[in-house]
Amino acid sequence: PRQRAVDWSRELAIHDRWLRTIVAARVRERAAVDEVLQEVRLAALAQRSPLADANRVAPWLYRLAVLQCLMYRRKAG
Repeated sequence: PRQRAVDWSRELAIHDRWLRTIVAARVRERAAVDEVLQEVRLAALAQRSPLADANRVAPWLYRLAVLQCLMYRRKAG
């Protein structure tokens, strides 16, 4: 069976609301939420290997959002 390509723009739009909630809970700075979400979007669009299972987009985005929050907090000090 062929893997279907993930339409990241569509998936990010679908999952935006709960991703925003995840990020807001972790960075606790209203102004930083959009910045971190932008990094999540860029990382999703830049990923090199296709997702093996398109049904796993949500868990993959969750992990990516948490990672980007950690990176933001590390940079912020």
